[in-house]
Amino acid sequence: MRYILYDINPNQIEELLKDYRIDKNKYVLMYPKLSESERQDSINIEHQRNKNLKIHMEWLQQWANKKINFHNQTRTIKEVFSYNNQTLFYLIDYFILRKAEIENPVSLEWIMTLIDVFDSEVKEDITLISSSSQDDIFFKVLSKVCKNKKLRFKLKIIKNAHSTRKKPSKKSFATLTSIKLWLHSRCLIGKIRKLFVKKDNQDNEKSSVLIPSSFRFTGKRDIDNVMFGTIIKEFRKDVSYKIINYDLPDKQDIKKSLKFMFNKTGFIGDYYTCKVFKQNKRLFKQFKRIWNDLRKNKGFKQSFVYKEINVYDLLLPRLELIFNALFYLIADNINITRAILEKEKPRIVLMDHDNNFYGKDFMINSKFMSKNIKIQSIALQHEVVYPNCNHTHILDSKALDKNNVFWRPLPTKKCIWAPYHKQVLLKYCNYPEDKIAITGNPKFDDLINKKFNKKEIIKKYDLPRDKKIVLFGTIWDSNIARIILKSFKDLKDTVLVIKPHPFENMDVLNKVYNKYKSENIRLVSRYANPYELLSVTDLLITRTSTIGLEAMIKGIPVLILNPYKERFGRIPYFESNLVLIAKNQKELTLMVNKALHDRKTQQKLKKNMEAFVFNQAYKKDGKATQRVVVEIKKLLN
Repeated sequence: MRYILYDINPNQIEELLKDYRIDKNKYVLMYPKLSESERQDSINIEHQRNKNLKIHMEWLQQWANKKINFHNQTRTIKEVFSYNNQTLFYLIDYFILRKAEIENPVSLEWIMTLIDVFDSEVKEDITLISSSSQDDIFFKVLSKVCKNKKLRFKLKIIKNAHSTRKKPSKKSFATLTSIKLWLHSRCLIGKIRKLFVKKDNQDNEKSSVLIPSSFRFTGKRDIDNVMFGTIIKEFRKDVSYKIINYDLPDKQDIKKSLKFMFNKTGFIGDYYTCKVFKQNKRLFKQFKRIWNDLRKNKGFKQSFVYKEINVYDLLLPRLELIFNALFYLIADNINITRAILEKEKPRIVLMDHDNNFYGKDFMINSKFMSKNIKIQSIALQHEVVYPNCNHTHILDSKALDKNNVFWRPLPTKKCIWAPYHKQVLLKYCNYPEDKIAITGNPKFDDLINKKFNKKEIIKKYDLPRDKKIVLFGTIWDSNIARIILKSFKDLKDTVLVIKPHPFENMDVLNKVYNKYKSENIRLVSRYANPYELLSVTDLLITRTSTIGLEAMIKGIPVLILNPYKERFGRIPYFESNLVLIAKNQKELTLMVNKALHDRKTQQKLKKNMEAFVFNQAYKKDGKATQRVVVEIKKLLN
């Protein structure tokens, strides 16, 4: 008999081992998230999810190509999810597989990750001791794995114990109502804007380039836009453009939408009409009928087999949520992007990348409208492309044929950062080579070209002039934060600056920071300019983030703190011998001192950076923007 201790407060473990008389070689600790575990002998399920994501994405694509008998015809699941001879599977797959912002009901990737973990760990009869409730997906998956392996499974729930799991929510109606209210608020803001906002001269004529831009990139002026600002500067008077700002569909933040009430720049709410909402209702009902038929379809229900285990019943609550609520959002994305294209009639749509909600919809609608108007598209590379990312799992050759129902939305041209990302797209993604242009990242141009006033920056962030400055930039993790904050209490000749990610949960961050803060530690705003901070930084600490690459562009040494011994795939730091790696507090202190004071270490890191930066970020000439604009002008001509 083996024991699994799941989601248990670390302070209770020793007591449990005594109470249940569990041998130390006969149990394993498991936690749902990386930051939940403070012990190195535990299994972090979140780690396993990151490790096997590519396998899960490939399985989902294979599942979508399975054939079932539907309405007396043999069709693939992709074909069943089609509209106007175009599969909408590529708009649905994210909601099926990934968590997004909607953690409940549980997603496919979480179910598959649990199966992966149990398939590896469960070799004999199991007793599970947990602080979570009995309806947790963890128990259901473990029960299925044990049954498949013909092993016995017992469950013991500890009352009044610490638990981090959220209670599952299955209220599709509430989610649908929330989505509709949010979309109607967009529409209302658009109506008010028409009454009170004076249009720019730019709005009186059609623009050649339409730029849909997320709120998180928006600045006070168009040229301050984080993603497109340098490109707009380069356009000058040669290229006419229009920015349309939108709030993220998975955030539904009405407060941010209200900020655009009297803003002169374009807003997605300006394009809503009764026609759009009627089309939303029609398409939503169409797919709801499809879903109701699929629920009764035996072949469909039997198609959800992963590692000999059928997960349909486990995924059913998520599927119900998708087709009874979230699909209304998908319908709106399709119809509002079409309304924008019909009104603006641009020659090119310039997107931050081709794999987000609106990027796909603009490309799909360009296909739908191709008989009447030719609309081309250019996609930038917003984030790192790597073998385990969202871009690298569609290998079906039919997906490249624009006239085929299986067509995967692809831009006319994809402007990528560097040679490495081109190889990834070609090798892992079946991306057509003629669509790829290596330009570098326009965002990095500011990092290279802009001259920062270091004295003003030091004053702005209240930093000492006589100490080495270490920047910690990453998505927050409580365990990692504790290690870093404890270490820097003793590193008195340095000052640690913590720059949170823009999407950071500040409540969690502040709780840990307030507990361990000291005089040589600064917490800056999550919206602080990272390039300002890098201009005064002597060492960067991160886990896995683009800021590591940005630091290397500036010649700043990078230290990776990796207590979970993960093999991050986003940027291949580990294989490149150009970063320092620490696994615990002792190693962190040692590596910080080496990076800041050991000249041999500094020279070695700097030497290895040059070739790596070229392969990951291309030329350090500050001309990436110019190269992107050249590609845009080629399509315009």
